[in-house]
Amino acid sequence: MSNIRPTKRDKIILSLILLVFCLAVGAYFSDSDLVLNAFYVALVFSGAWMLISTAIDIGYSLLSYRWKKTSYKVIDRDFTVSVGNREISTKFEPKFIVEYRYKDNIYTRSSEDGLNIWLGKVFYTQSKVQRHLEDVSNYLYGEVLYVNPNNPRIAFVRAGIGRNQVGMAMFSLFLIILPIMTYLELIEWR
Repeated sequence: MSNIRPTKRDKIILSLILLVFCLAVGAYFSDSDLVLNAFYVALVFSGAWMLISTAIDIGYSLLSYRWKKTSYKVIDRDFTVSVGNREISTKFEPKFIVEYRYKDNIYTRSSEDGLNIWLGKVFYTQSKVQRHLEDVSNYLYGEVLYVNPNNPRIAFVRAGIGRNQVGMAMFSLFLIILPIMTYLELIEWR
């Protein structure tokens, strides 16, 4: 077990959340139109960044249906533990590395690289994360990888769009549309 280290994407998301929160507090306690408009802009910017990021992920997921199939094997598996300030907030994140051959080259890819397994990225009990790692090792999610022929370092265990991608796209659209409609006074919050 090792501790979870935030990725660059995680740090950007946390920064945007902090910015939006600070501006929301400022807009609530201030009568200034500047602070309120900055809050709207921060929401729209956050939504746009999330939408673009999600659209790129969805694009890869759609293209993966046409990628080349190859077999793989799990060469390493582990999980990280993130302990909160209470026992109930402990989280377990599965980590595994797969190895595959494509055009006489051997590649490895880790779950942190995004293997397109959208089932339970974070678990709240050690037994569930261990069961998930067993399922991956026993090829429950399939015995083939879908390898990007243009960049064989990108491969997915599952082809297609995940539920979290659809949810993230819808949430980011709300972050874009609601502030614009509020600014244009098409909707009013009371």
